[in-house]
Amino acid sequence: IDWVLSTLPSGATTGELSAHKRGTEEYIYVLQGTLEADVGAATHRLEAGDAIFFQATAPHRFYNPGKG
Repeated sequence: IDWVLSTLPSGATTGELSAHKRGTEEYIYVLQGTLEADVGAATHRLEAGDAIFFQATAPHRFYNPGKG
């Protein structure tokens, strides 16, 4: 397990859809604000306290639509 604390500024995105090597999984937990997670063909809107888990071989990116 590799724990990473990331901050995505208001209006920022992680860029183009990307995928990781086979066997990689991601677990995202939102500490505050709002996060939109595009995973495969689906978009998930996460608020503070929400989490998402997925196989990172699926194309994915993240976007902060909020003001903070």
